[in-house]
Amino acid sequence: MRFSGIGRLVAGLVLIAMLAGCGGGSGPGSDPAGTVKSALDAMSSGKLDSLAQYACAAQQSSLPELLGGSGPTGALPSGFGDILNSMKITYQNLDVKQTNVSGDTATVHVTGNIQVSFDEAKMKEFIKQMMGASGQTVDDATINRALAAMKSQLSGAGTSLDQDITLKNEGGKWLICK
Repeated sequence: MRFSGIGRLVAGLVLIAMLAGCGGGSGPGSDPAGTVKSALDAMSSGKLDSLAQYACAAQQSSLPELLGGSGPTGALPSGFGDILNSMKITYQNLDVKQTNVSGDTATVHVTGNIQVSFDEAKMKEFIKQMMGASGQTVDDATINRALAAMKSQLSGAGTSLDQDITLKNEGGKWLICK
């Protein structure tokens, strides 16, 4: 993983946090906007133990790749659950509106602000593990630069959200399907 790969990892973490949602909450349901709201509520409640709950079947297989997983099973990187559980995700001025439904596909528009904080010690260890696994030289200076970049991207005023989320109806439940 090159240093730019750390940026991809951060983007993947935030994307999964925003789009895939996690365990807990009421789960996916019969209302596309309600599914997205439930996923976001679960994220802000710190219930991060089931990434696939809100993802459609096609998206579930790509989650590990998006986050840097490898291997024939697409396993998530070792320690990934610890990293997600050390993150705190906060939304401000969140607005979730269904904008389109056509057959088994729906679009939900989300606006607001997302702020992510994390346990620095756990994140440092995870960065070290990811860089080492990709064959890079792992030294404190590189890890500290990666951590500083992550902090500047994720903390402070946060990141504005203004995006459409695509959902698919599978088995009577609306699931997020990027």
